Amino acid sequence: MNSKTCRMCGKLFQSNDETVCFPCWSSCCKGESTTTGNVKKTSTYIVESTETKIKLITETICQEADRVVSGEKRDSYGSVEQSFEAIAKAWNLLLHIDFIDAHDVAMMMIMLKVLRENHSAKRDNLVDICGYAKCASLLTNEGNAST
Repeated sequence: MNSKTCRMCGKLFQSNDETVCFPCWSSCCKGESTTTGNVKKTSTYIVESTETKIKLITETICQEADRVVSGEKRDSYGSVEQSFEAIAKAWNLLLHIDFIDAHDVAMMMIMLKVLRENHSAKRDNLVDICGYAKCASLLTNEGNAST
């Protein structure tokens, strides 16, 4: 373990990879407020830290997934229906089968992310699980598949 300076309170603490000491981290998660400079952090924020930065997250996992599926991913990859149908065709060709459909792709991607989360827990895995669940819902006509 190395001595680090907490990016919120400035106190020294021992850690290999965190940039925020436990008291500061837990105060953010318990609803207490901490002030660093002119930034106030409360329970509405989740502190996600790396060696180089502290990222304050104000969206829930499901809100982030909804935003990504409805915006960034759609803009990059096209509609859920088109994208997942193309993946299903490619997997069918690769595996010399003809029964995987777009909904199966969403379910298999959820399984992939569950396995990754089991190996190494990360917020991104949970966001992706929610996003793929939304895609599966859209593909079963519970929503608008063009999202």
